Amino acid sequence: MNILKVSPKGQVTIPRHVRNLIKTDRLLFEMKGKVITLKPMKLEVDEAISNFSDLASKSFEFWDNKQDDVYQTFYE
Repeated sequence: MNILKVSPKGQVTIPRHVRNLIKTDRLLFEMKGKVITLKPMKLEVDEAISNFSDLASKSFEFWDNKQDDVYQTFYE
């Protein structure tokens, strides 16, 4: 078990060798009573967040269908 010091701003430094093992810069924080648990986030979640704008663009491709555009007949 390692002892970590909490800075005056409430920050904790995770040792480099541990950071290298988890291979991510995002951690999930969970607190049960007085027990704090940190878990590394899965890479898939990070990729999904970073590719969110691509996902939004693809949704517009789905809706851009001239055959389904029934409202356009009301504007003509």
